[in-house]
Amino acid sequence: MRTIRVKLLENALNPNLKDYYQNNIFLFLLRKKYNVVLVDDNPELLIYTLSHNSHVNYRGCKKIFHTEEPGFWNKNNYQEFYPQEDRFNMSIKDADLVLSSYYLNNDQNIRFPSYLLYYYQMILDGRIDNFDSFFEYRKIEDESLFDRNFCLYMHRNNSNNKTGENLFRVNFLNKLNKYKKVDIINIGGSSYDKTQFVKKYKFCFGMENNNGDMSFYPTIKGENKYYDIGYTTEKILEPFTSHSIPLYWGNQLIYKEFNTNMFINWHDFNDDEAMIEKIIELDNNKEKYMQYLNGNIFKKDYICNIFDEFLEKIEKIV
Repeated sequence: MRTIRVKLLENALNPNLKDYYQNNIFLFLLRKKYNVVLVDDNPELLIYTLSHNSHVNYRGCKKIFHTEEPGFWNKNNYQEFYPQEDRFNMSIKDADLVLSSYYLNNDQNIRFPSYLLYYYQMILDGRIDNFDSFFEYRKIEDESLFDRNFCLYMHRNNSNNKTGENLFRVNFLNKLNKYKKVDIINIGGSSYDKTQFVKKYKFCFGMENNNGDMSFYPTIKGENKYYDIGYTTEKILEPFTSHSIPLYWGNQLIYKEFNTNMFINWHDFNDDEAMIEKIIELDNNKEKYMQYLNGNIFKKDYICNIFDEFLEKIEKIV
């Protein structure tokens, strides 16, 4: 097995994630094919994200830029947040590969949605049993799960402005509240313990901050409609790990990677009221509710194709 020297720049991802710099989804996949040696200097492969352009200090290595950010390809999306900085353009131009959540028509890009990083971290911290858990058929027979609290909505702040909650999600919350009260929890700056809250609820909001195009920002518009598709975070994972049914809105193509018989997908309805009718139906029918808890969560072929493409493209550049 070939040895490869790998460096992960600091701030490569949320520092609260367990053992990220020793064991993450990228290293897990690389170790399937290589003897990975983590180094501080002279790497063969550098993995980085927005790091104030410190990646430019590394020469003679291949570089992978990973970003969880929506709309990252258009620097105008971030001028207000990063004035006089062009970190996105510099990060992309310096990269041999780009890992993003989007279906970009570009050989340099691999669609690698950020929820895959969190999935692996949930394995490390024990919230998911093993790597194949979401690929295997899940059978749940505990009917007491039907008797839990109705629905949970978690957020990080109390603001509805452009740096806070998106209005689509808030508006849907208000409509659902007319049927039955949804519990709201402000989790502050950390999402590590969200699973403990979700376990108490039959349904949980798994809606993204946006659907990829950042259109909920008043001054920002997507650059290309095709590029807007694919943004998918850990929000849909957290209800699954707690045997709660996710209420999803965001990536229009979510059906490609997750089993839509196990969550309520707004994009199956394209209508708030129709989706709420489905929630009410399941909330009042134990048999149908329990059916939603059972099945294969991930579409295995789709997810495995992402991993295969990652390793194939690494092999071409190193």
